[in-house]
Amino acid sequence: MSSSSTIVVYDVPGNCTVDRVWSPNTIKIRYILNHKKLPYRVEWVEFPDIAAVAQKLGAPPTGKGRRGPTYSIPFIYDPATSKYVSNTIDIARHLDAAYPNTPPVFPAGSEALIAAFDDLWHEKGVPPMFPLMVSFVHNQLNPASQPYFRKTREAFMKKPLEELCTPDTEPRLLADFEKALGRFDAYMGEHYPFVMGTTLTYVDASIAGWLTWMKRVRGPQSQAWKAVESWQRGRWKRFMDAFAPLEHFPEGGITAKL
Repeated sequence: MSSSSTIVVYDVPGNCTVDRVWSPNTIKIRYILNHKKLPYRVEWVEFPDIAAVAQKLGAPPTGKGRRGPTYSIPFIYDPATSKYVSNTIDIARHLDAAYPNTPPVFPAGSEALIAAFDDLWHEKGVPPMFPLMVSFVHNQLNPASQPYFRKTREAFMKKPLEELCTPDTEPRLLADFEKALGRFDAYMGEHYPFVMGTTLTYVDASIAGWLTWMKRVRGPQSQAWKAVESWQRGRWKRFMDAFAPLEHFPEGGITAKL
């Protein structure tokens, strides 16, 4: 397939892995594209340039702040529809609609349930991860992105990044995250790998995206990640093992032009 007919994924590069992939929201979309067997290529954007690149290309904003529209990655360009799409759940909906002969991530009649479960995950599952992660994320970014990331995340967390996860605080932070994951283990039960049993859906890719974030940025052999794999009878190791065949992301890519 020629590059002109291939989906383009816009992402922020990191340095924690050879393929430079680390962003949880972009990993969600990469998993979905691989699940659907849709080829794609990557254009890299540093954090301070996201808004300018998105506006230049005509990608929709992903939110609205006090100063106007806000932009974030990922966003995609789909040449099959000549359309830019932003926001992970909207990208997933677009891919289901534009490629109906691929496995849907919103099976018929499930969209409301999946969206509600994903909201719950972002409300209860994601927040305990932030203090465990943000200083490590900062350290693996390119220098061009580090000042922006530090300024915005310290404003959000109301602490210097280096004070969030220390040898003294990490055990408590891990305990908080274990408790949060226990809630989702109870919802999902122990007999099936995914939220809807054996069917991989958007919310599974969403949860896997965030867990892959931790695995990649903290390191697959890190004490923190090994702890996650051991929790709830090894539930999250088995869950991530189910995504292992989809965790092949293209290396390379080009820098998006301003």
